[in-house]
Order: sequence, then C-alpha cells, then structure tokens
Amino acid sequence: RAAPDTLRRNVIFLQLETFRGWDMGYLRPDRAKSPTPFLDRLAADSQSAWWSRFLSFGPPTINGFMAGHCSVLPHSTQNISTTFTGTALQCLPAVARTHGWKTAYFTGSDPDWDNQTIWLRRWYDEVTFYPEANELDRTVFHEALGRIRALGRDSTPFFATVVSISNHYPFRSREPALDVTTGQTPAEAVLNTMHYTDDVVREFVDSLSREPWWGRTLLVIIGDHGYNLGEHDGTPGQRNGWRESVWVPLLIHGAHPRLVAGRHDEPASQLDLAPTVADLLGIRDTTPWLGWSLLASRPRTPELGVARGDVLFAESPQWSLVLDPGTAALHLYDPARDPLQREDQGSRFPAEATHLEQAIREQQMIWDYLVESDRVWFPRAGGP
Repeated sequence: RAAPDTLRRNVIFLQLETFRGWDMGYLRPDRAKSPTPFLDRLAADSQSAWWSRFLSFGPPTINGFMAGHCSVLPHSTQNISTTFTGTALQCLPAVARTHGWKTAYFTGSDPDWDNQTIWLRRWYDEVTFYPEANELDRTVFHEALGRIRALGRDSTPFFATVVSISNHYPFRSREPALDVTTGQTPAEAVLNTMHYTDDVVREFVDSLSREPWWGRTLLVIIGDHGYNLGEHDGTPGQRNGWRESVWVPLLIHGAHPRLVAGRHDEPASQLDLAPTVADLLGIRDTTPWLGWSLLASRPRTPELGVARGDVLFAESPQWSLVLDPGTAALHLYDPARDPLQREDQGSRFPAEATHLEQAIREQQMIWDYLVESDRVWFPRAGGP
C-alpha cells in the first residue's frame, strides 16, 4: 500500500548520460580538480545520501534504462527492449501511477533509439522528446522545468524523469566558456562535457528548490553507464566490466525520515533503484524486482554482476571481479582498499575469482531463461 496522501512525496529522477564515477569529485577525492562541483556539494548536503560502490551494467544506455526502471538485468545477448517486448515486467513509474502518482518523462535523446518508446508509453502519462534541442542538455532541462513546475502546483504527487544526453562520446564541448581543460583526448574532453551537464543540473535544481513543494520532493540522480577510455585495456571504446565502464553515481537528496544521509559503502547497482524509491514512497507492492531497497537493514548476501557478450563483472562485499574481454583472464580486486582496480589479486585468490565467475554465469543463465519464457512477472488483470 502507499503512504497517506499528506506524506506523499514527488520524485524527480535525473538520468545522466555517461556520468563516470571515475571522474566525479565526491567519488574521487584524489582528483586535483573535479568537473562536478555542484554534485560534489549536493552529496555533502545534510539531506543527501550517496553510494560509493554503485554500479551500472555498462554501455549501451538501454542497459541502465531497463535496469533502473524495472530492476532487471540485461539479457546476455539481446536487448530486452527490442527482442522481448511481450515479456511482462513490473516497472517503477507504472507502479507509482497505480498508487496515484502522475508520471512524466522528458528527454533530448530520441526514445525510438533501442525501442524505448513503447516501454515509456506503458509507464508514463506524458512522454516529451525535444528534437529541436539538438542534444543540448541546457535546452532540454529548461523546457522540462516549466512542465515540472506545473506538475508541482497540482495536489497530485508526481514522478518526473529527465534524461541528459550531451555528455556522450566523442564528448564535444557544448559551452566552451565552461570548459575545465584544453585537452583533446576523450579522457580529457569528457571532463568538459561532464562539467557542462553538472552546471545544467545546478541551474535546474537551484530553480526548483525555490518552489513551495520542494520540501516534499525527492531528487534522485544516477548515471546510465560509464565508458572505457583505455584506463585498463588501452582500447578506448571497447566494452568491459572495469570501474571506468560500470561505476556511476547514485545520489538521493531530500527530507525523509528513512533516508540516512552521507556515504554508503555497500555494493549496490541500478537494480536497487526501483526498490529503494518505492520504499521511500511507501509503496509495498509485491514485485519481481531483482534488486533490494538500500534503506533496508538486512545485509546483501548474493553477488551482483552481469555476463553479457564479452563483458563479465561481479561484485561482493569483499571482492570485485572483472573478466578481461581480450584475454578471458579473471582479475580480482579488493574494492575497499583498491577502488580503482589497480592491484590484481586474482593469482593470490583463484578460488574466490572462480566462485564469483560461476555465480554470475549461473545467475545470468537463469535470468535469460525467465526473460525468454516470459516468466519474469505474472501481472494482475488490468495491472501495469
């Protein structure tokens, strides 16, 4: 059941394109200069919670789109959004809508890409694409701002998603006056586009924070995926499971009695987004979600990860495992002591590496079967 109307909170969910944890100041305090000063300040706010080991499932964006909305793993070889459109899923905006939330989606990226449109129409009351924005985040967020203000003036709580797009490869500078580096390599250029989007989010949040309903609004910010720029395998663009490809931010800001502010170091992933937000909204529906609420006190015991094509990674409280897509070698790291995965422990602990690999491959095999056989979810008649 949902929380009483007087306690119902709005949700503004920002999905940020290619936001690598690898480059963010509050996740990388060793950096001399951060390209994300606003998000760094927001993370330090007394009403913000953030997760230091929050992982995506890597590129492409559709992996994060489905995982964040529906708490589902990617399929090992196919995109669920295009191949399994008849598979019944239970997804967060549709669940919120059944409990009285108005749902709206705003993007500057064509939602027909990877067949997102048919899914969005199932989950959201409104879907708005701004092709005239020419993939400029500033324009998209300005346009979304007006509609979100109108939603806030209504007595009905809302769930609004805004998707950024400017910070994608080859990371072309959008507002040169904001550039933080003159470097031309992608690893340098990404700092400029991240800084641009960070400033767009700053302007957006600063504007909405003056609204009378802001105090009953939760702001949820995640990255859709990272990007390999050669940090481990020396091959920019090749997909892998190292931190540069899968490590992204999760930051939740707002006044809520169950939201414990500050840093959280337990393993977490995009699978946990839907259960956590539903928990914050007071929704207690039975769902098939693979993740768990990060507000829950029980410890996570299973491993998380994915085996998709040549990409395999696994995460447990003690270890991080990465399969080298070029050599098929297993690399094992201590995430608490070595968050950037620079000291391979695989030769010292081969049994642990093998166990994690087998656990993820078995999990992936079961998940593929459930998706292919349409056994993820058996919806109620008339349900989402």
